[in-house]
Amino acid sequence: MTSRGSVRGKRNTIGRKAASGQRAAGRGAARGRNSGRGKSAAPTDTTFGANQERVDALQKCARLRQHIDSANHLLARVLQQRAALVLAIGQLKREAGLPAIDPARERAMLRRFSAVPGGYSAAALARILRAVLRESRTLVRQQRSRRN
Repeated sequence: MTSRGSVRGKRNTIGRKAASGQRAAGRGAARGRNSGRGKSAAPTDTTFGANQERVDALQKCARLRQHIDSANHLLARVLQQRAALVLAIGQLKREAGLPAIDPARERAMLRRFSAVPGGYSAAALARILRAVLRESRTLVRQQRSRRN
C-alpha cells in the first residue's frame, strides 16, 4: 500500500466517524498525543481557509514590520539630530561657564513628553525620555573631558 493510499484510508475512516457523530481519533489521539494541539487528523475544506488566513496575517505582519523598520530608522535619525544639538548646547554652556545639566528643564521636558497620547503610557514615555537624557548627559561629559 502506498502512503497516498493509507492517507485516503484514514480520511475515509475519519470522515465516516465524524459523520456518524463519533469522536474522530487519529493514530496516537487515543494516547493523548494530538489532544490540545489544534491539528486535525485529516485535512478538511476549512483547512485551506485557515491556512489562507494565516498567510494573509503573515503578509500583513510583514507589511507592518516594514513600517516599524521605517519608524525605527526615523527614530534613530531624530536621536542623532538630538545628540548633535545636545553637543552644540553643551559647548555653548561650557564656553559660558554654565552648568551642563538643567534639572528644571529636564522635568519640564519629561512632563511634556509623557503627556503625548497614544499607545505608550505616560510612565513608559517618561522612562524612554529619561534614557535619552541619561545618554545626552554622557555625551556632554565625554565632550567636556576631551576639551580639558
